[in-house]
Amino acid sequence: MGENYIIYSLEDELIFSFDELVECSDFSNEIGVYLYVFIGSNLHSIAPIKIGCTYQLKTALYGGRLNFNFEVIDIKLEQGIVYCTIKKMLDKYVFGALSVINGYSNSQDRIWHDMQLSLKRKYLSAAYLISGIKNSLVKNQIILEGKYVTDPDAFFCEIGYGFFGMYGYMGSNFEELEEILANLLPQTGIINIIWTDLAQSQLMINNTQDFEYPYEFISEAQYVLREYCHLNLR
Repeated sequence: MGENYIIYSLEDELIFSFDELVECSDFSNEIGVYLYVFIGSNLHSIAPIKIGCTYQLKTALYGGRLNFNFEVIDIKLEQGIVYCTIKKMLDKYVFGALSVINGYSNSQDRIWHDMQLSLKRKYLSAAYLISGIKNSLVKNQIILEGKYVTDPDAFFCEIGYGFFGMYGYMGSNFEELEEILANLLPQTGIINIIWTDLAQSQLMINNTQDFEYPYEFISEAQYVLREYCHLNLR
């Protein structure tokens, strides 16, 4: 039975369920428009799905963090497989995160290090899906390796890795990082962060020219960390 994913109307009426959700492509020039494939549908008709209408996708996988609303742009059924072009509503799940998880499920390395900027954001979304937001910490010393902090997104990838390892999540922006740190309850007292190779981080980030962060990124990062942790720069 297809129970992994369920499509509901906005009124919570069950439309159909299926086994597997596949991120197919994001070739559209329109922001938020993507092609998905639904595999293992228990329906032989897509008549209940109306183009132009908005639906909910829900799943118990990833603690429900994958749930999202979407508008149907186009849909077709071929040999029991549903091809659905949607406009996805904004949330923490970023298109491509499932592909990152499937492609690097067994990796323990910093897989984001060689990724382009847009792919690092998909990794951060994958980390959120897998780990969620934790409220406890089993260690009180965190190593933030500056040689891996090559751009703003890499900073958030690395700090998640430093706290919780592969697919660890500490937010994807400063506001979220502050909120997580404020609610994090370390089991061994104050959190100590050692940021190595700071000068290298500074040089690499200054060369990225990320317009999402018009202020001095490294200074802001240090300010946020010092608000909640003991920060040792090296």
